[in-house]
Amino acid sequence: MTKHYCYLLVLVGSSLWGQNGLSFDGIDDRVDCGNNSSLQLSGSAITLEAWIYPTAWASQVWQGNIINKENNSPDYGYMLRCGAGGALNFNIGGGSWNELSSPANTLSLNTWQHVAGSYDGSMIRLYVNGFLVDSQSVSASFSSALQELTIGNWSNDNSRGFSGIIDEVRIWNYARNRSELFNAMNTEFCTVPSGLVAYYQLNEGLAAQPNSGVTNASDLSANANSGSLVNFALSGNSSNWVNGSGINPAFDFTQVIDSTCTDYLGPSGQIYDTTGIYLDTLQNQDGCDSIIETDLRVNSVDASVNTTSNIMVAAQNNALYQWLDCDNGLAPINGANAQLFSPPNAQSSYAVIVNYRGCIDTSDCYFLDGLNLDDSQRMAVSLYPNPGKDHLSIKHLSINKGLVRIYNLVGDLVYQQELASKGETEVDTKSLPKGFYTIQLESREGESHSFLWLHE
Repeated sequence: MTKHYCYLLVLVGSSLWGQNGLSFDGIDDRVDCGNNSSLQLSGSAITLEAWIYPTAWASQVWQGNIINKENNSPDYGYMLRCGAGGALNFNIGGGSWNELSSPANTLSLNTWQHVAGSYDGSMIRLYVNGFLVDSQSVSASFSSALQELTIGNWSNDNSRGFSGIIDEVRIWNYARNRSELFNAMNTEFCTVPSGLVAYYQLNEGLAAQPNSGVTNASDLSANANSGSLVNFALSGNSSNWVNGSGINPAFDFTQVIDSTCTDYLGPSGQIYDTTGIYLDTLQNQDGCDSIIETDLRVNSVDASVNTTSNIMVAAQNNALYQWLDCDNGLAPINGANAQLFSPPNAQSSYAVIVNYRGCIDTSDCYFLDGLNLDDSQRMAVSLYPNPGKDHLSIKHLSINKGLVRIYNLVGDLVYQQELASKGETEVDTKSLPKGFYTIQLESREGESHSFLWLHE
């Protein structure tokens, strides 16, 4: 048999990382992200944001650094910090500091919360869980510090550490408004938006497992300023990769319409063999899910053949056909291209190539039924015209008494009448729908003959 396969090939990476975060011990843990020019923001617009799970407060708000790129004397840089009983702090410097701290108890211990600070050239704003919690009028131009961008501490001192878990760190080169923050804070980005100059999902490692070899935090922005983990234990439930904030993982959604002749290899390696809609989820090395919806049609070919004593019929409807002579090396028979085939030699075997919606299969070799009849019997029992329309004449010289039964192709008896005693019976077929039928003649003595008949 000839089989044709249709495959969808999707090339993706894979990752063992989950929806993780990074636990900081509040002492000397930090992520050093360097001082690339893409991080040296300046001017009058910036946004810093992250998810945090604080487990203890530093006594001063400036001691609990979430995101820090700070230079003292001169006072340059940008910072997002917390401490002092749950206050949130945002600070930018252009030779002097311009900062805003929320009241104590704005934040809570031992719970996940989204924090953000922004500056648009006239206002500093603080947000918690997408809601504005404080603001202040400021007119200043800030400059970038020469210090390294640091997550969870300050590079110059290393004693201003955050205690708890940090996840999903984002740095923007413009002021994000409340709607933008609120609508995007609960989902990771798969495609990095314009203006996102640093993006740390912090999904690396295996949560609370030994991670001694996982010492880099990927920057998924176009700038790719990966961070180096410094002083982390990288084992256990603290100072290590742990479970993150639980926000929705990033994903791309792709719809595919495809067909196959037999089995279908899905993008995840699953084999599908029936028509239907299938979802496959894949993950690349950045933790971004690719969800692929495949609308699949399986065009399986029925290569069987129905035979009677005079006709062969390919079982597959609405296809292209080529009949073959099995006794002559499967040579194609010229002009034999219909579903219905009347073999030129009743002693030979025949097969058919079926092309159904581009799917091709070849049948086994078949003989006509009734080869046990001799030539005189074969001439004595026949029907005509075949194909026919409104009537059918059945010649049955060898059968005096019996029945003619007509069955449709699913085996239902649709008509029955007595055979005429004179050896030829006329059947009115006007009421029969067009299609193929099996005509069965049965004598009272048990002699039986079957024919395949086409009602046009």
